[in-house]
Amino acid sequence: MTFGDKLQKLRKCKGLSQEQLADKLEVSRQAISKWELGDTMPELNKIVAIANFFDVTTDYLINEKEDVEKPVEEKNRSEFYNNNQNNSHKQSFSYFKNLVKRKGYLAGYVISAYFASGLLISRLAHFMFSKMAKISGNSMGSGLPSGWDTNLPSGWEGNLSGITGGIESQISEMSSIPIMFTNILSIIMLLGVIGGIVLALYLKKHSEK
Repeated sequence: MTFGDKLQKLRKCKGLSQEQLADKLEVSRQAISKWELGDTMPELNKIVAIANFFDVTTDYLINEKEDVEKPVEEKNRSEFYNNNQNNSHKQSFSYFKNLVKRKGYLAGYVISAYFASGLLISRLAHFMFSKMAKISGNSMGSGLPSGWDTNLPSGWEGNLSGITGGIESQISEMSSIPIMFTNILSIIMLLGVIGGIVLALYLKKHSEK
């Protein structure tokens, strides 16, 4: 395809007449006509101006092996794809923005439910640790088995009682640590439940405006 053929098809793709293109390039209509007919070739600076105006390369205009439809179709396809991508991103952002505005308060309830489950688990753990501590205390506090005191040498009963008392004290101290931890955890979970409910009510109030 010659330079003139490419120029003519590029001009028609833009929907321009020879006079309109001549005005854009600051040349006469007769010059455009001669270029398209192949009677003459434009100067180098005009070829550069034509390439910039139609958004093609100078090599494309001069090389007769290039097809005029290819760059135009690729450009149109690229612009269509980019426009669709931009519109898709804008629509997605707008959708999520409206969703958060209308249903964002549900996140507060989800947070509250999450902390409520944690509160339930912490209280269950507190109950189990308290029960274990009570069972250990009862078993150690019962003293020596029945009949042992009569078979022990003189003075041993007091020593064994002191040992069992010390063990009982250590078990009590060890049991108090997880119990205290579960109490602290329960307070944190309770605050989370309250915070989730407050957040849900706040977002719901603003979504109704």
